[in-house]
Amino acid sequence: MKYVWESVWSKGVKRSTIHFKQFRKVEELAGKLEGMKFLEVGCGSGVDSAALHRNYGTENYCLDFSREALKITRKNFDDVDLDAHLIMTDLENIPFPDRYFDVVFSNGVMEHYKNLCKPLTEQRRVLKDEGILVIGVPYAYNLYQIKRAAKNIFCKWKYGWERGLTLSYLERALDIAGMEVVSHYYDSHPRLYLPSFLRGGKFNFIINGGIVTFAKKLNV
Repeated sequence: MKYVWESVWSKGVKRSTIHFKQFRKVEELAGKLEGMKFLEVGCGSGVDSAALHRNYGTENYCLDFSREALKITRKNFDDVDLDAHLIMTDLENIPFPDRYFDVVFSNGVMEHYKNLCKPLTEQRRVLKDEGILVIGVPYAYNLYQIKRAAKNIFCKWKYGWERGLTLSYLERALDIAGMEVVSHYYDSHPRLYLPSFLRGGKFNFIINGGIVTFAKKLNV
């Protein structure tokens, strides 16, 4: 799968930050974010980590197995004159000690794993006992999934193996990993080709809906 993402990120994609709602929810659950250690796994372009660092004064670590992705992350941090901690490895082997981070988060990552046990267990390991794990993934039932399946049939899907997920599936997987969902919401990336009055509504969710879960450790 690594060669797929090296190809994707070699094209120099640079996204705008779209996950401020997640940041506000973490602040609601954990309190003031300033000074907290955040780990973004599968960081891609790193724009969310850069936004957290710039707006909340967090200490941010960006992990990805793609060298090309980390090059873009470095540039995005440099563009706003911020320091970045970059780690090139797979999220199943996070090179940090137990209970190191206050928050571990990802967006558009966990749907690419057929078995969530190892990556979730590893993320739990490096999370502090009162820390928060944030997972944003595409929802299982929307038009995006039909589009992905159709492209797969004709070998035109360029993002590797992928599936949509449901809340019940994530709850079971997290429970096996020793965590429980403490909050969640359904969301969708705004489709800019839609009229503005539809971009945040149910129609947009039907096109490209996602689910974001917030989990904490069990039995601490």
